[in-house]
Amino acid sequence: MKALVWTNPREFQLQEVLMPVAETGEMVLKTQYAGICGSDLSGYLGENSLRKPL
Repeated sequence: MKALVWTNPREFQLQEVLMPVAETGEMVLKTQYAGICGSDLSGYLGENSLRKPL
C-alpha cells in the first residue's frame, strides 16, 4: 500500500509499504478520513523532541 512517511523535519515521502497484519487481539481498520492536531505541526517542523521521523 502507499503511505506518506515523515522522513525528516519538513519532509514527507510517498512510499510503498507492506499492508499491516493484525496480531492476536488486534485489528486493522480501513481509514476513510483523517486529520491532524495542532501539536502535529511542531512535530512536522522538528520542534517537538517527542516526535521522531522514521
